[in-house]
Amino acid sequence: SQALIKAVRDALSSASPEGKETETKKTEALKPQYSSEKITLGSRIMVPTPVWVIGSYDTLGKPNMMTAAWVGVSCSRPRCVTISLRKATYTYGNIMTNKAFTVNIPSEKHLEAVKYFGSVSGRDVDKLSEIGYTAVPGDSVYAPYLKESAISLE
Repeated sequence: SQALIKAVRDALSSASPEGKETETKKTEALKPQYSSEKITLGSRIMVPTPVWVIGSYDTLGKPNMMTAAWVGVSCSRPRCVTISLRKATYTYGNIMTNKAFTVNIPSEKHLEAVKYFGSVSGRDVDKLSEIGYTAVPGDSVYAPYLKESAISLE
């Protein structure tokens, strides 16, 4: 999208410590000298990523939702997505136990709920009942999806 392109361009324009490189110098610096050379954008570059909500059941069958940023399509045949979670998270344990999860893509109007899902642990709180959202049992996996989500993947 245009917003993402603008964000990357803005980040690149302030990537140098001095912030005074000319556009030509930046362009030249990004050109590899040969094909195996890596391009470093610097540690200050932040590229926005979508926010996803991961659904799982715990060992007692209680639904849980967790905010995640690292989700991607890993294969188209068979259809497969990957997620990256820290082992310490409640959701990680749920997924390892049940071997299933859903990926929910919320709309912008659910931003506050998404922030809440990422700020408390389902180990301590029943997140869905706290904010009045609805977990629906998945049709093809043993994991809940979020009824309020714009798109849900099983």
